[in-house]
Order: sequence, then structure tokens, then C-alpha cells
Amino acid sequence: MNLRLRLTALYALALAAGLSLFAETVWFSMRASLYAALNANLADHSRSLAAFLEHELSGGHPYRLRTELSEFSQGLPAGITVEIVDPHGVRLFASRPAATRNRGRIENTVRIVGEPYRITVTGSLDSIDATLRQLRDLLLAWTPFVILIATVGGYWLSRRALRPVTTIIEAARTVSIENLSQRLEVPRTGDELQQLAETWNAVLERLEAAVSRLAQFTADASHELRTPLAIIRATAELAARRSRTPELYRAALQDVVAEADRMTQLVDDLLYLARCDAGEMADDDLDFAPVLADACASIAPLADAKSIRMTVDIRATPMRGNASALRRLALVMIDNAIKYTAEGGSVRVTLDGQVLAVEDTGAGIPPEAQPHIFERFFQADPSRSASGYGLGLAQARSIAARHGAAISVESTVGVGSRFEVRFPACQTWTNSLPRVIAIEEKIA
Repeated sequence: MNLRLRLTALYALALAAGLSLFAETVWFSMRASLYAALNANLADHSRSLAAFLEHELSGGHPYRLRTELSEFSQGLPAGITVEIVDPHGVRLFASRPAATRNRGRIENTVRIVGEPYRITVTGSLDSIDATLRQLRDLLLAWTPFVILIATVGGYWLSRRALRPVTTIIEAARTVSIENLSQRLEVPRTGDELQQLAETWNAVLERLEAAVSRLAQFTADASHELRTPLAIIRATAELAARRSRTPELYRAALQDVVAEADRMTQLVDDLLYLARCDAGEMADDDLDFAPVLADACASIAPLADAKSIRMTVDIRATPMRGNASALRRLALVMIDNAIKYTAEGGSVRVTLDGQVLAVEDTGAGIPPEAQPHIFERFFQADPSRSASGYGLGLAQARSIAARHGAAISVESTVGVGSRFEVRFPACQTWTNSLPRVIAIEEKIA
């Protein structure tokens, strides 16, 4: 059952329940109103009869009472009968009852000349029952007809209301991987249908961007893998063309191993990025300070090899995250600073107040390149392509995003760069661990 039929069925059920409740309310209200009117009428006649009886008895002509009462009862409306019983229980007067057994009754005891007289006034309920039967037949006859007409109208209205949804569905079915740039027409109605079309167009935009990034990523990865594969093949073919000395074979194999190592590093980086994107890393409560200190100690020999002065200022930083990923983040940022800092320069690593900062006195990054340095396979200095594939800062951004942090850069050409990662605040720990000032303490 499609949505139009379900809406129509629910509307019909709700309407049937509402009309049934309305019909019952009308019938019982009419019944109560008619009964109340009859009781009020009988009460009025009872009071009138009591006043008439008191007037006749106090007039001193009791022998004319029966005749007077007979004349009084003849003036009552059809179906109204009266009965009067004297103080001794003797029926003083009774009009002829109507030919019906369904009657309403009002009994009233009044004192006349100090004696109690019981007056009973009855009225026929036949007219009330006939009115109620007619009303019931009318409601039973018209309620199904009204429900049927309303159901047909409801189906037409639901079909008309859902026509834009059908249009959106038909347009969405035509969208495929080949034409992700196609967008739905947005109805300017200001309602949920406009929101649905706008949301769907936003989804298409994100999907188109993701597919574009995936296509670019695949193309870049294929390009980067093609070069070492070509080198390995060329080296192997040259070595196999003719006999060579063991030293030449060993040199060729060393070239093959070096290119295989580069390919392995590239594949490892790609797999790590894929794991970051998939969120497969488990988190734990940890202190980032010792993780960062260990990363600084492991990369310190690279700084020593270039005579770069490396200083570290670390405070305890509790957070929830993955220690391995955070160590890789620190290594990427510090390695990138050492790589682009000339001999004799300096690199400073600080961690204080949920902020990790790595500053260097390197060559700096041109302003036009800064918005792209965190993209995969982007290299601000193509002349240094042999030293990497442009995946390091992309990994850093993925790891930072994985931990809810934001990474940014401030750089001036010829002066240096400052990379900063701001982590979200953690309230579960206290800032009570010792401060690490010198990297030599960790190395020792």
C-alpha cells in the first residue's frame, strides 16, 4: 500500500471515528433534551393542577370538585393524564390514560387545607421515541455516505499534495554516478517539500564532492604508484639483458628494494588514511604529554643530523583518543618542520592547554599554497617530491578531525611556520602531571 492509500485509509478511519462519536453525542444530547423538556412540561402541569385543586377545595364546594377536575383535565395537551389521591389514600380523580404503555411520570405531594394530596401527572413518550428513531435513521443513513464522499476527497487531496514528492522521486531516479551534477527543482512553497528538495540537493552536492575527491585520490595514487613500479621494472629489465658483475646486480637489487620501500610506505599511508576515514581506531582515556614526549625523542636524531636545535615544552593534557594515532600526528608535524628547516635552524614543540603547536624557522609556505597543504598528494615545493608523497599533512588533518580537533597553519615565506592543533577540552582529569622541559631527559 503506497503512501497515498495509507493516508487515505487513516483519514477515513479517523473521520469514521469522529463522525460516530459526533452522531452518538447528537443522539444522546437530543434524547436528554427531549426528556428534560417533557419533565419540565409535566412539572408545570403538576403545579397548575395543585393550584387549581387548592382553589377549589378552599372555595367550599367539594361536591363540584370531580366535575371541575374533569373539565380541567380536558384542557390539558393530548397524552397528558392526571391522578389525584386524597389524604386517606382514596383516588379522588383520574383522567382516562392514553393508549400507550411508554409514559413519563411526575409525582408531587402538596398540602391543601392542611391535608396532604398526592398529584401524579404522566405524559406519553411516543413522540419522543419517534423523534429519536427518525434522528437515528438519519444519522445511520448519512454517516456512511459522508465518510465515502470525504474518503474520495481525501484521496484526491493526498494525491495532489504528494504530486511534488512524486516529481522528486522521478527526478531522483534519473540521478546516477554519471550525472551527479544534476539537481532537483526546488518548489518555493516554504513547507516540508521545499526542505526535502533542498536537503536532497545538499546530499547530491556532498556526494558529488566525495566522488570527485575519490576520483582525484585514485588518480593521484595511481600516478604515484606508477613511478616506482616503472623504476623497478626498468631496473630489472636492464639487469636481465646481459650478464653483470655481482656488484652491479647488488646495486640493481638495492634500487629495487628502495623503490619497494617507497611503495610500501605509500600503501601504508593510504591504508592509514582509509582507517582514519572509516573510524576504525579505538579510543582510550590518556595523557597526551608522554605520547608527545616519546615522539619527540624518537625523531630527535633527525634534528641532530641537520644541527637543528629542538626544544620541547609539554604540560599534562588529558584527553580521550588513540595513542598510536596521536603519536603519528606529532611525528608528521615535527618531521615536516625538520624537513623544511635549513641546517642550524630551530624547531619548537609546545603542548599547553589542549593546544599542540610546532614552530620552525624554515622556508615558510607561500600564501597561495596554504589553503591546499592539507590535501592529499599536494606538495608546496615540488622539488622535494622525492622525500615524500604529500600525504603527511593529510594524515595529520584526518587524525585531528578523528579526535574532534582543528588543525591550522600560520606561515611567512623566509621566516618560518607555526602548525597548531586545538583539541576539545577534557574535564575528567586534573592538570597535575609534571612538566617536561628538556627533550634530553626523555632521551636519557
